[in-house]
Amino acid sequence: MHWKVAIVFNESDERPSFHGETAEISVEGASILTDHNIFTHNPVTLLLAIPPMHPGQRQKVIEIDARIMYTVHSSQHGRFRIGIHFHAFKDEGKAFLDRNLKQRAMALHT
Repeated sequence: MHWKVAIVFNESDERPSFHGETAEISVEGASILTDHNIFTHNPVTLLLAIPPMHPGQRQKVIEIDARIMYTVHSSQHGRFRIGIHFHAFKDEGKAFLDRNLKQRAMALHT
């Protein structure tokens, strides 16, 4: 799934953000591709834009408290690959993501 994401750095007043897209994703974490070499030991907020399953539906953005586990340059993608571990989801974000991933996996196999 190549879903759009924003990584928001919580530790500064400006709360800078960097944009990218998922390369791999689960309810535990994600691998994200971005044009920037970013890393911090501090928690970040991940805004994950989940595209609609069917035409006419709206995209949903879920908010996740997360930590960056690693950043490496991926020569395969020509971008930086960031490993992110999810810690906490806002509202019903985890259930929505889990349900959405399962529905898409089933759709691929039918």
